[in-house]
Amino acid sequence: MKFLYCGFVLLVLAPFFNLQGQDSTLILKPEMVKKKTDAVIVLSEMEVFVKTESSLKVSVHKIVKILNQKGEGAGTFGLHYDKFVIPSDIRIQIFDVSGNLIKTVKEKEIQDYSQYDGFSMFTDNRMKYYQPVVGKYPYTVEYSYELNFRGYVALPRWSPVPDYNIEVKQSSFSVEFDTLLNIRYKLVNFDQQPAIGTKNATRQLRWDLKDTGPFEDEPFSPEIFTRVPSVLLACNKFEYDGSTGDLTSWNSFGYWISSLLRGRQELTEATREKVNSLVSGLSDDREKARVLYEFLQEQMRYVSIQLGIGGFRPFDASDVDKWGYGDCKALSNYYLALLKVAGITGIYTVTVSDGGTPMFYNDFPANLYFNHVIVCLPFEKDTAWVECTSNYFPFGFMSKSVAGNPALLVTPEGGKLVTVPSIPAIENNEFRRVEVNVGNDGSADLELTITYKGLQLSHGISNFVMSHEEQEKSLYEDFEMNDFVISKHAYSFNKTGNTSVVLTASVLCNHLATISGNRLFIPFRILDSPIKIPEKVENRITLVELQSSYFDCDTVLIRIPEGFSIESLPKEYSLEPEFGKYHLQIVTDQKQVTIIKSLLIEENQFPSEKYEAFREFLIAINKAEKQKLILRKRE
Repeated sequence: MKFLYCGFVLLVLAPFFNLQGQDSTLILKPEMVKKKTDAVIVLSEMEVFVKTESSLKVSVHKIVKILNQKGEGAGTFGLHYDKFVIPSDIRIQIFDVSGNLIKTVKEKEIQDYSQYDGFSMFTDNRMKYYQPVVGKYPYTVEYSYELNFRGYVALPRWSPVPDYNIEVKQSSFSVEFDTLLNIRYKLVNFDQQPAIGTKNATRQLRWDLKDTGPFEDEPFSPEIFTRVPSVLLACNKFEYDGSTGDLTSWNSFGYWISSLLRGRQELTEATREKVNSLVSGLSDDREKARVLYEFLQEQMRYVSIQLGIGGFRPFDASDVDKWGYGDCKALSNYYLALLKVAGITGIYTVTVSDGGTPMFYNDFPANLYFNHVIVCLPFEKDTAWVECTSNYFPFGFMSKSVAGNPALLVTPEGGKLVTVPSIPAIENNEFRRVEVNVGNDGSADLELTITYKGLQLSHGISNFVMSHEEQEKSLYEDFEMNDFVISKHAYSFNKTGNTSVVLTASVLCNHLATISGNRLFIPFRILDSPIKIPEKVENRITLVELQSSYFDCDTVLIRIPEGFSIESLPKEYSLEPEFGKYHLQIVTDQKQVTIIKSLLIEENQFPSEKYEAFREFLIAINKAEKQKLILRKRE
């Protein structure tokens, strides 16, 4: 879906400018570079000329000094384009540490290929790409290019600091447009109002940034885009591939999207008869919708379509019906067509899936955020949200990549902003039960059951759909044990009622317990890896961000081998700081020891000064789980 795709990489601009003979400040000395810097953007210029509602030009010029291998990505040239975005005047030069020209890249050396992503059946997206190969650091890459747009829905954004550990010496962003076009802007992590100028009937805005960064990537810190300065642009009116639209408000943007759907939900008489037969005898609309969703899953497969306005407009439902495939737009529109035959009202809903723009601003309508389409079903007593691209998701299930994200309900009257509901942490589960039969020689037979629910269902489904051989390979990679054999395993998927994926497995471990004299030392952290302890950070700057919500529980039942008795039990723990809740409980009798551990984590943010306390929480959990059950052989 093209709601995020803008047709170019913002690397950016101006008349080409040879590094040789430049001011010496452009040839950086080591003492001029801050610590923990992998690359330095010496100069970055981006100019946007919005000519009309259907055309604009972008000019880019950039000089980047690469200091080490980690910084090489900052010097990579990547340019997305299609038939509506025409690149020209591409020039790339590479200089050594002293500023001497060592290479002028020829046009034939720049790769140009279709952006086939493995699931797009139709796409006109292409990419020009060049990766400098220089054997010695530091080196400098300078490039410039222009892009001419024949229609647009989104305008470029300016994010002068592209990643962590990149320093910016000098960057500028200018926008020139006809005063009748009403270009809007929003400042993010940036309070510099633009320099404003007028020239004839045009208005000019300009921002400058100097000596910024590098931003250090601290453990559990928010994504880079939440910290760096940015300028977002949006247009009120636009024209793209013969279609005109209005982005004055979310309502007007939704109205434009709705206009692209008109007349595209007609189905053949044969399909209409099939729908009626499927829902015949069902009185509940939710049950009808579920049956039709499963019909969709059985009949259709997902492919991506990116062809001009096809990046926004779905294929006709009748074509999808005939072909048996479609992208998120087409499959959602097709499902709505099925529902319409059954007399059920559904709403075409654009939203954000992973890979989209996570930051969202209600007060800034723009084509910057959405990259996915789902269906909203407002029933009388509740609302269902339906993902139409999965052949395996149960009806009404939203994956973590969509749950909790902003969305725009699209109706003939316009658009309305909502939030896709998420699932509370207590319902996002991985429940593990391990029954351990320990032998006198330290070996053990293990019977394992893992149940995935809530948002963690996605992980279970991804395993369920693998071949048996792929599942086994994955388990061998995941289990944290030495010298073990999986004798059998199986996944089951319950789509109705209490939806879950369940793994059962039998495992033989030759050396689970450690033998010392007449004692057996048995770990209770079995098959899973310890929690990774993040590094200590002095003078932390960023927030502590926990990006997942879940409740996991492990039950480990250890049967005491004949002739042994308990000498020492693990200590019970109960930790409930503001970051989460961890409990370790021990239940025992003469024949077995049952160890129950649980961890509840809520998605949240905490001040930077809380980082060490959070780190201590993880250390305490690790300490608790390093304990062992000690059995002693009776005399």
